[in-house]
Order: sequence, then C-alpha cells, then structure tokens
Amino acid sequence: MTRDRIIQLLSICLTIVCLAIGGLMLPGILRQSEERSLRYTDVSVEGAPPFVAIGTAMGALRGLIVDVLWVRVNLMKEAGQFYEVMADADLITKLQPRFAPVWAFHGHNMAYNISVATHTLEERWEWVNAGIDLVRNGGIRANPDDLNLHRELAWWFAHKIDGSTDDAHNYYKQRFANEWDELLGEPPREQDDRAAWMQEIADAPDRYGELIAQTPEADKIVEGLKEGLNIAGGAKLDMYTELTALNSRWEATAGGSFLAEKAGLAKNFARAPIELRVYNELREDPELEAGWGPLLAHIRKRQLIDRYNMKPEVMAEMIREVGPFDWRHPQSHAYYWAREGAGERTEVVDENGVVRYEYKNEKRLIDDDIYKIMNNDRILTQAMSGLARSGLMTVDRYSTELPTRAPDPRWVDAIDTVFEELYKKHFDARGGGGETFINFLMNFMDDAVRMYYRAGEHEKAAKCLQRLNTLFGEGAMNANNFYDQPLDVYVWKETQEAYESEPHVAPGEVIQSLRYGIRVGVGRDRPEVFEESVGFADQVREFFHTNEWFDFETKFGGRITDLLGPLEDALLIAFIQVMTDPTVSIQERMTIWSSMDKFQPEVRARGYDRIMPTLYEQWKKYPLEKLMKDDGSPRYPFTEVFAAPPNLEVERARMAAEAKQRQQQENEIQQIKRQ
Repeated sequence: MTRDRIIQLLSICLTIVCLAIGGLMLPGILRQSEERSLRYTDVSVEGAPPFVAIGTAMGALRGLIVDVLWVRVNLMKEAGQFYEVMADADLITKLQPRFAPVWAFHGHNMAYNISVATHTLEERWEWVNAGIDLVRNGGIRANPDDLNLHRELAWWFAHKIDGSTDDAHNYYKQRFANEWDELLGEPPREQDDRAAWMQEIADAPDRYGELIAQTPEADKIVEGLKEGLNIAGGAKLDMYTELTALNSRWEATAGGSFLAEKAGLAKNFARAPIELRVYNELREDPELEAGWGPLLAHIRKRQLIDRYNMKPEVMAEMIREVGPFDWRHPQSHAYYWAREGAGERTEVVDENGVVRYEYKNEKRLIDDDIYKIMNNDRILTQAMSGLARSGLMTVDRYSTELPTRAPDPRWVDAIDTVFEELYKKHFDARGGGGETFINFLMNFMDDAVRMYYRAGEHEKAAKCLQRLNTLFGEGAMNANNFYDQPLDVYVWKETQEAYESEPHVAPGEVIQSLRYGIRVGVGRDRPEVFEESVGFADQVREFFHTNEWFDFETKFGGRITDLLGPLEDALLIAFIQVMTDPTVSIQERMTIWSSMDKFQPEVRARGYDRIMPTLYEQWKKYPLEKLMKDDGSPRYPFTEVFAAPPNLEVERARMAAEAKQRQQQENEIQQIKRQ
C-alpha cells in the first residue's frame, strides 16, 4: 500500500471519528443554544436585501450577516438615525427571533428614542404604544420564557407611561386608561367581585362556535347588530375590535358619564348616533338579555389573548391572590409582566417545613443572574406601591381629561403577602438580598402611617403602626419598643426627625397634605379630613417658628427664610395647584370651587386672579364649554361655573395693602444694610 493511500485512509477514519464526536456533541450544543436563545431562523425573509437572502439560504453566513446588521444598527443609533435603525432591526428580529435582546433594543428605540423625536402628542403615543406592542406581541411570543424581556416590558409600563420623566406622560395615561376602559369597562369595586368578573372572562368559550352553541342569544345579538347597522347605512361590524368600544360608549351614555349627564345625553338615545341607537334597542330586548354577558366575556377574552398576549386566567388569579388590580392603570400591567417573566410557580417545602416557591423561568438562569431576578421582583413591589398611591381610578369616556387617580388603601394590606414571599426567596442572596425587601416594607409602611394620619384616617394609620410593631418592633427577632407608642407621638416624632435633617422637604409635605385635604375634605365633604390637613400645616409652621433648641437659621443659613414663606401661604398654594392641575378633573374642581367657602372663605378670593387665566384655557378644551342653548348662548358659561367669590374686592384690597407693607419693610431692611 502506497504512502498516499495510507494518508487517505487515515484521513477518512479521522473524518468519521470527528463526525461521530460532532454528532454526539450536537444535541448539547442545540440545547444550550435554545437555552441562550441563540438559534437563527432558516426561513427566507421577505423583502430583505440580496445579501441577507443569500446568507439565509446558505445557512453558514446567517450569524455573520446578523453581526453586520448589528454593527450598522449601532452606528446609526449613535448618529441619531433612529428611523433608519428600524429596517435593519426588523431584519434582525426576523433572522434571529429567538434572540431576545434585539426585541428589547427595537422596542426601546421606538418607545423612547423615536417617540420623543416626533412633534405631536398623538405621534408620541403611537410610537410608545408600537414599541410596547412589538415586544408584547412579537418578542414575548417568540421568547415566552425570557425573564429579561418581560422585565424590560414591565419597566416601560411603570416608567414610560406611569412615570413623569416624559413631558407627555399625562397624555399617555389618558390614552392608556381609555383604551383599557373601552376593552374591559368599569371593574367591580370589591376585590372578590373583581376577581369573579375577570374569572368569568377567563372561563368564556375560546371560539365563537362554542359560544353560540352554549348561548344562542349571543348569535342573535351579533346578527341584530349587523342587520341594524347595515340598514342604517351600510356600516359593518368587526365584532372582535368594535363591539367592546360600542359597549363602552353605550355604558357611558346610559348613565356612567358626568359629561353625558350634563350634556343631556344620559339615557337619551334619541340624540345618540345611529350605532348607539341600534345597540340600545338590542340591550333593552328582554329576550336577548341572557346573551350579553357571555358574548362580552368571549370577545374580551379573545382580545386579551390575540391583541395583548395576556392570559385572563392569570389576571383573575392575580386579583384573587394579590390585590384589586385595575387594568386601566399602567402599574397593573407592570406587575403582570414582571410576574409572567418569572414563569409558572410550583410550591416547594424544605426540610424545615418552610414553604417556598420556585419559578420556571428563573430556574433557567445561572447563579450569577440572581440580581436580574431580584430586579424583576423589585418591579412587583414598586408596582404595588404605585397602586397604593393612585390605584383608585375614575374614567369618563366622554372626557378628554386625565382620568381621576386616588390612593387605594387596600394595597397597604395586600403588600404584606408579596413581601413575605420575596423576603424568603432572596434571604440567602449575596449582598443582603432579603434586606432590600425589608427596607422597602419598612419605608412603605412608615409612609402609610404618616399619609393616613395626615389625611385624618387615624384608624388605618394605627393599623399600619401596629403592623410595623409586629414585624419590626416587639415581634421582631431582636425585640424593641420603637413602634410601641401613641400614634400621634410616633407620627410627630418621625416628622420632627425628618425635618431636622432635611427641613427643605417640609413645604412639599405640607402642601401635599393640604392638597389631599382639599380634594377629599372639601371635594367629598369630609370636614375632619380638611381640618386634619390644616392642623398638620399649623403644627409644622409652629415647629419652625418656635423651635429654640435646634438653630435652623444658623445651621442652614438663609434657606430657612425661604422655607418659611411657602409654609405661611401653604393653603393658598395648595388650592391654586389643585384648581389649575390638569390631572384633577374639571368635574372635581367644579365641586371644590363651589364648596371651598364653607371651609376657608378667604382662599377662593385670594387665589382668584392667579387661578382664572390658566383654568379658563383648560375650560375652553372641555366639552361642556361647547354646549349651547337654543338661543345660541353657552349652556354652562365659565363665569357661572367658576363664579367670582362675593368677597373678591375686599380680599384684593387687603392683599394690595399687605404687599405694600412688605415692600416698605424690605426697603427699611435695605436702608439699614446700606448704613
């Protein structure tokens, strides 16, 4: 046998061995690529440039092409070419759909970079919504087990929509609330009822055929709508996108809207558009009554699954086990997506009988990723804190204003359960992971004590203080009596300590308390709440004026002089803020304006000239301003709705005299300094 033949045989044998070894290694490589979401698609991408199509067909060049596209995307992003990034990023998602970071990059670019480069509020919202929808409906469907992608989406709801860093955030909140109010409507008030309401949606039939087999009346409703709208002018009904919107408008017209009532539209369908008249006739038909609930539940279920990639059964479980989520609030969605990112939960009991939970998606991460899990869990607590501050919502479908958002104290109780689970989960994490959640709960509960106390809700404040004592006082491992003291003593002691170290926060807290007193005390006719807020303001003012043992003037220099001014005028400042705040509904401000004199008769007159210009500009955009009588005059004139107070001229003269006196005092001080 020649030397060349021997080399050939050895080469063949070596090749066979290498192929065998490669074949044995391939399942593990594929498994790891699946776990790391690094597999590419082998489907040709329609409309792609020739080099992409060729590379996809050849297979081996796919990774190189994606690398080239990433380089181009990063260069264009650095150059601020955000729109140009879109095409290449879209190609990357199609070539590498299982690579979650590209979806996050693409969605963030749309929601954050491109949105702020547009010129109108509508354009901004469209881009923010498009970025969210891309990840929710594209990225997460392709990567259902990726915790980081879920966390990114949850953060956008909490930060971009519910936060205040974007100057269009109020518009986002309004559009978001209206969208979800249109889909689901006003939720029941009580948590158990709300959970049952969502469970009814989760239990609805998956397919329309199943629905009409169970509830024939539902098919009669749909056919009646199609027939009625066709007769009315050839309109067509897309059941899965338009029926819930039509139902939302019907509910508002049927009595759920303040504006509809004031405009004379409530329960007056004779003046309503043709589609509402057709809808109302069917709603009033007693033979169809049994079909409405199942029909709406089915349509809402399909929209949640198909349009929003959300699971109604998980939404119902969250309400039942955690708290009264309102899906018109962005923080509810932040919580949902953070929880979904963790994956399915299984209960585990350790050798000591301690119950813990394991989550499917978290188990896929390696030990060094524990902080990704912890950051995802922080979103859960932050979302609950946000819902405690503003989770009670009122949405008027006829209004263009920001929906009313008010504190929901039920979340103070609900947060305990989630805290305990997260504390156990991260107890052994490096860097004191459990302490992170202990500090959160302590700060949250302490803020709740002070918030309730200042709002006049003493019973709720005492309950929170007792909970603090149970967890971190007498009931703690190292028992102490820090929280075992009278409620008023504890609150004022904590307030004093805060102001001694940071006196500049006092005016903000006083005005925040007075705003609450005005909105709840005056707006809802609860004098005790208003008196409590005014009493707190007086107490803080007295503290800074008479405290001799802590020399604010010496320690903080001239800043304390600036601080005392807002404290003296705190009630007036708070009233002006509430009356000109676009986030407070016109309806609420109308009530406050007409009732304020019963509480503090001089405040309206003293703030009138500073309030009216801004308030009038806002009123001109309000629908009631456009309603006319038969003679062409306004039905609700601004000067009557927000009538001038009777003591206006007296207070104007008094304020002019006060201003003159202050100027004289200032002149005397300046003269003394010059000498």
